[in-house]
Amino acid sequence: MKILLYNAYKGIKKYFWESGDLHTPHGIVKEKDIINNNNPKSHSNKEFQSYEANFLDKIKKIKRGPQTLLQKDLAYINLYIEKDSTVVEAGTGTGLLAATIAQKAKQVYSYDINESHLKLAQKNLDFLKITNVELINKDIYEGFDKKTDTLILDLPQPWQVPFNNVKNGGTIIAYLPTITQVMEFYKTKLYIEKTIELLEREWYVQDKKVRPKSQMQGHTAFLVIARKL
Repeated sequence: MKILLYNAYKGIKKYFWESGDLHTPHGIVKEKDIINNNNPKSHSNKEFQSYEANFLDKIKKIKRGPQTLLQKDLAYINLYIEKDSTVVEAGTGTGLLAATIAQKAKQVYSYDINESHLKLAQKNLDFLKITNVELINKDIYEGFDKKTDTLILDLPQPWQVPFNNVKNGGTIIAYLPTITQVMEFYKTKLYIEKTIELLEREWYVQDKKVRPKSQMQGHTAFLVIARKL
């Protein structure tokens, strides 16, 4: 996949390309020109700039379904994923979290009781060409048999999940929308390291015009970071 940029009068326009000719309001860009040239031109002689899409570009094109975690939460969770580790997560949804942590982990096992979610997630994993994620149709509240370094739970009642197959010292991360869920999770026998809430605000910068954008990504959920001892 490639990204093509066109510097239009009202700002830069961004186009995703996978295969075939690219049809845009600025003309048709031939497939061979996109493949062989970083500055391809359309049939109307409009010049584009192109570059290879990275993971963040590609996930913008995955199929949507259940609500997904935002990048601010995904990025923080990914800090706790060790290279070549085994990770279990529950609440597969679209597969976005599994796909993100699979960039670092050796193997990811993702549990969900909803078959339609798992089918959607598999399509997204195939689109992203990720092969180290195994999707499992099972209620994780009943337990899981995969030994894991890290357990990530996007569930209404994560405190009901058995933690016996998390290694000693392993990390358990709970994604909880409400503070009452956080309070309930604190009743477990885990060592709770911290509870955080991430906020993200983008800035507008153009010449000497500098200001925060009026909209920001506020509360999505609390992240509770715990260790099994």
